Amino acid sequence: MAEFQEVMQQAKRICKYMDNKCTLCPLTTKPFCQMGASEMENFADTEHVIMAWAAEHPEPVYPTWGEWLMSIGVINGVHPHGAIDALGNLKQPIPADIAMKLGLQPKGES
Repeated sequence: MAEFQEVMQQAKRICKYMDNKCTLCPLTTKPFCQMGASEMENFADTEHVIMAWAAEHPEPVYPTWGEWLMSIGVINGVHPHGAIDALGNLKQPIPADIAMKLGLQPKGES
């Protein structure tokens, strides 16, 4: 079984993706967050549906902090401390919520 935290995170993504229009939900016509244990007859089946949906709808990947800082001219390609800066690891992708606030598009989208 996948890690519980990952399954729940993907279940939350389903709700957000469906814009809380539960009739479109691949799990049920009732909101996942309102389902009780008795309504999920088989937890393994529920997990399978959630993780299959997640595989079909991968999360967008945004540029790394280093790529973004280079694109706006804050740093150049040569950094004296390698990938570490006061901001932390510049090789980490920018989280989606922050990337959206910065007006960044996911990689592969224009």
